[in-house]
Amino acid sequence: MSDQVSIAPVLGAPAARPWHKAAIGCAVAAACAAPLLAGPSLMSTASAILVLGLFAMSMTFLFGFAGLPIIGHAVFRGIGAYIAAVLSIRWSTNLFVILFLAVLGAALAGFLFALVALRARQLQLMMTSIAFVGLIKALAEQLTGITGGDDGLSGIPPFHLAIAGTGLDVTLDTPVTLYLTTLIVVGLSYVAMRVLLASPFGQLVVAVRDNETRVRAIGIVPRHILNVWVSIASAFAGAAGALHVMLYNFVAPSILSLSACVTGLIMMVIGGDRKLMGGMVGAAVLFLVQDELYSITRHWSLILGLLLIVFVLATKGGIVGTVERLWRRSTSPECRR
Repeated sequence: MSDQVSIAPVLGAPAARPWHKAAIGCAVAAACAAPLLAGPSLMSTASAILVLGLFAMSMTFLFGFAGLPIIGHAVFRGIGAYIAAVLSIRWSTNLFVILFLAVLGAALAGFLFALVALRARQLQLMMTSIAFVGLIKALAEQLTGITGGDDGLSGIPPFHLAIAGTGLDVTLDTPVTLYLTTLIVVGLSYVAMRVLLASPFGQLVVAVRDNETRVRAIGIVPRHILNVWVSIASAFAGAAGALHVMLYNFVAPSILSLSACVTGLIMMVIGGDRKLMGGMVGAAVLFLVQDELYSITRHWSLILGLLLIVFVLATKGGIVGTVERLWRRSTSPECRR
């Protein structure tokens, strides 16, 4: 009977609901129309939100779908950012080359980290990830010949979108080109995440989160599965780091700080920790609210903290989860009567 053990009860991604499809459709339409309707300032803001959203979604990959409390996940975004910066200064400004190597480097770092850290779980894993953040940040501050030390790397040249033999060579130095490039990379990343989550491998990761004992009972070693999942999530974070460098032409050790990790965690919680799109929603809300409060008062951080406390206590499942519950209630048979 042991070989008949099934993990079906803990597998299965929910089918896309009508409001999900409508919301995603509206978001895609608005994103595509932005270059025609918005000015340079709004496009720069949208680009920044997209990059933060990609990072938050990669964090949701670990926390929400795998149940791994790797708070120091921002370190992989920082690794991708530093790889992109060093490559663009010393070797090539080709976006394809930079993005590929930044993603590869972050994925490798994530895999090596997982090999060691996933021997622990819960609180121990959380503390190990925090210690890893301190280690990498210290290296970034001390390797001044490579990373620029505390001052970081500035004067990074604009990236180029170039394909050999086609004559294509576009300099990514205007709000429109930066926005469209960011939108394409983030959009493809989102699609890749959805495909992974819907795949048997992604469902197996969710099964490990929900019932690790049952997964072990069918002869699968959960740690091997999670090692690969951490590497994939780190790759998406590395892509966010490369896009960060493309947008700002600057990188500093602060991108590796624990504060950056907590910011990613806050974005995920605001949007919904078990909703992939929640990371993007949380990034948009946090960015816009923080920017507005900063322009109003110098005590913006205190007000933001109080708002976050009230929000977490008043909602369950973040913004996306709350909207989903309201939609279910409004479409339930009881409400239609």
